[in-house]
Amino acid sequence: MNRSLLIPFLSSMIFAGCQAGPVHLNTAASADAWFVDSASVSIRQKNFPIPDSLPVKPVSTAIAGIDTPVIRMTCPETGLQYSLGLRTPKGWDVSKKYPLIVYLHGGNGSDRDDKGSRAWDMYSFIADTIPVFVASPSANRYAPWWTAAGMERVLQAVRYMTLHYPIDPDRIILAGVSDGAAGCFLAAQTIPAPFAGFIAVSGYGGILTQFNIPIIPEDMQTRPFLVLNNGNDRIYPAVQTKDFAAQLKAAGVNLAFRMNDTALHGFDYKMLERDSICALIDRWRKPHVRNVIWAALPQLPICTDNIVTAKFDPAVQVPLIRAEFKGDVIELNSSGVNEVIFALPSGIPVPKACLVNAKKFPVEDISTKPEARAMRVAHFNSPTPPECNLVRIVIKKGD
Repeated sequence: MNRSLLIPFLSSMIFAGCQAGPVHLNTAASADAWFVDSASVSIRQKNFPIPDSLPVKPVSTAIAGIDTPVIRMTCPETGLQYSLGLRTPKGWDVSKKYPLIVYLHGGNGSDRDDKGSRAWDMYSFIADTIPVFVASPSANRYAPWWTAAGMERVLQAVRYMTLHYPIDPDRIILAGVSDGAAGCFLAAQTIPAPFAGFIAVSGYGGILTQFNIPIIPEDMQTRPFLVLNNGNDRIYPAVQTKDFAAQLKAAGVNLAFRMNDTALHGFDYKMLERDSICALIDRWRKPHVRNVIWAALPQLPICTDNIVTAKFDPAVQVPLIRAEFKGDVIELNSSGVNEVIFALPSGIPVPKACLVNAKKFPVEDISTKPEARAMRVAHFNSPTPPECNLVRIVIKKGD
């Protein structure tokens, strides 16, 4: 793979909608946060789903006491419906918190909108071993994983599960096979905030560059990766996938890479990886990042640490944001950013001013505005988000 595909962070430039289903939790107090009048919220991207007014009752089955419903979802951006399949752990207890695996299936090229209905079965080998929820949204040729619609479906799966089930918000893992593995690499660059880590199997992140999506290793550095590729993969040759993983590691990504020398494309050897994946689920936790270093991809959803949303200069392909929260001042070094809303880390008070590329700008405290709760719900991907201060910084054009 050409090293030019790994886009440098340019540190010198920046100072170094889901439908209602079986509600198992008491969400009455927080359900209002999921219904937001988009006209009253100045958010460039809709980072939260708007449920349909006429929900479709899920089709539910059971396997030895395990619930496996299929939920029909609607993407608020496109209006397209698709299926979300899920599997619950046997005998789960509403008073406990459980890890969640969001699994992205392969094969985006069909017209089907229900490939996720039972795709969760790929991770039954984990769910049969430890108590874990598994959810599998559907993608297709109209909404592949490497598009905005695909990423929105990933976020909808997270938000549906955290709304309806007792999910530990610090133990959500995104996993994918083949095309779904490419989706994991993109999610790490655009919507990493909900996740503790990524498991990419039999895929190739470099395929994103074929869709004019740059690879930005610095955006992947806050979460660990497990990358498994196959020596006899005829779709993604071993030399290609091995080189891609090596370049990510050299660029500072926390990545464990293993090659199954004899395997074909797919995950037929998954039982060999059972113990290692269970260990990751036990060990991985979502990091709580104090500052911001982010190269944004404006055409895709944004759900990253401490940034609720942002507006960008359309002439800048990859806007850059670096923010340090220093008591009374935010030091913000940026390129191509017109406005940004920060969710300040826990314990950080509302600063009195913001220094944007060494120029002073006011800070607007929006923590108590009517839309603030919905913003927190969307940012933390939880119906019961932690309280934190929200601030808006508007950078005047030309500054």
